[in-house]
Amino acid sequence: MKTVNNNFIVLLIIQVIIKVGIASSLCGNGCQDCFSNLTQNTCLQCLQGYTLTNNICQYQQCKPNQFFQVDDQQDNSSFGNCLSICKPLYDIDYATNTCQEQIQCSSSYSTQFNIQSIGTPLDFFIFQKTYYVALQIGYLSLYNIDGLYLIKNLNYIQGDLKVFNMNGFVFVITQTYQIIIWDIINENRLIICSSLEKFWNSKFAHLLIKFSK
Repeated sequence: MKTVNNNFIVLLIIQVIIKVGIASSLCGNGCQDCFSNLTQNTCLQCLQGYTLTNNICQYQQCKPNQFFQVDDQQDNSSFGNCLSICKPLYDIDYATNTCQEQIQCSSSYSTQFNIQSIGTPLDFFIFQKTYYVALQIGYLSLYNIDGLYLIKNLNYIQGDLKVFNMNGFVFVITQTYQIIIWDIINENRLIICSSLEKFWNSKFAHLLIKFSK
């Protein structure tokens, strides 16, 4: 019974992390409270150090000609340093006064017109009401919902432990227990939790354990 309870608590923690991470990803870095519907995403409140301007959280605590580089080892985009030059694989975003990660591609495309010899998928689901997604061992396949045309295959990255679908998003849990939102259309990856183990040991996790008993 204890194992079942612990599994439930872990799932609850992951769902909380995912909910917070989705809000941040939809409204951008620095957004603490995001309202989202089918037509638009609205940031209601920014994190400390950011000012809300025209629905964008703009970092305000760097000197002129410096830009805020978020610490990618933290789960909160209020931690980082002001830099004159962004780190490699990051570009300056003048709208937010921050360094934004560049899009990295890990895809292979095919002219295959329908589903053929893909084996038995580990999971198969509808994505954004427009695509079918088949989760395979080592990669996923994206199909047009009309006619089942193969659009592309996306390879998993070394260290990916689990890829799954939840609430209309594709998530990745890595071997280092990061939780990542995988935008399989634009081929972006957003880390929403840099360490599940670190979150598990946090005060918030202990509160969840306390109130779930």
